[in-house]
Amino acid sequence: MSNPTVAQLKTRALRMADHENSGFISAAEATDLVREAIREYIDMVEDPVGLEFLAQSYEFTTTPGSASYTVGNGTTSPYMYKLLAVQVTFDGRRHPVRKSTLMGMLDPDMGNGWTSPGAVRYTMGPISSGARTLLFFPAPQAAHAVTVLYVPVVDTLYDSTIIPGLVGWDEFVVLSMAIKILDKEESDTKRLEARLEKCRARIMQAIADSDAGQTDQISDVSGMGLPSIRDLPWEGWFW
Repeated sequence: MSNPTVAQLKTRALRMADHENSGFISAAEATDLVREAIREYIDMVEDPVGLEFLAQSYEFTTTPGSASYTVGNGTTSPYMYKLLAVQVTFDGRRHPVRKSTLMGMLDPDMGNGWTSPGAVRYTMGPISSGARTLLFFPAPQAAHAVTVLYVPVVDTLYDSTIIPGLVGWDEFVVLSMAIKILDKEESDTKRLEARLEKCRARIMQAIADSDAGQTDQISDVSGMGLPSIRDLPWEGWFW
């Protein structure tokens, strides 16, 4: 089974709500429902294992002596909905960077310079003009490649847009959409809501089962490609 397109998700949801050819929901409104349902899925999943099929990466190089870098502004870097992990390259290999708090960045034991991956911490600064500031401590004293793994903002969608990774998970999106259509019609949604809860439980159980089979040790990551998100420390919400 291939990944569904936006058009296929819209058709399935309208059919489930018995409105496939009724004109009750416009094409633009149906597209909005797809976007909302995908965001609901992203918001529901706390574990990055359930988001890895949506993950994208953004790379930049540090400037010696500079601790602050703007990310997620949509111009010099892509919009980001949820940050998954930050990596830094040492000796040709990517290593995860641990997240700290602003107060934690003042720890005198942190040392000076990026002597090793374990000597680096980051935190997120306040929102400014829709972007965030990625703060490193201590400031790098050399140029290092940094990779940010993130879930992008679900923005522009077309009927031909393929939604990656939703095979087996797309029922959640379709059910969520159908419920909203019926709710607009002021029809009973209890039956579909019960199905949605069962679908939600299956998704969370599948994620838990996937995590159970993984080691807690961070994998040795080469510069040949990105590691599985299972191998990275979960960093939580971007916004």
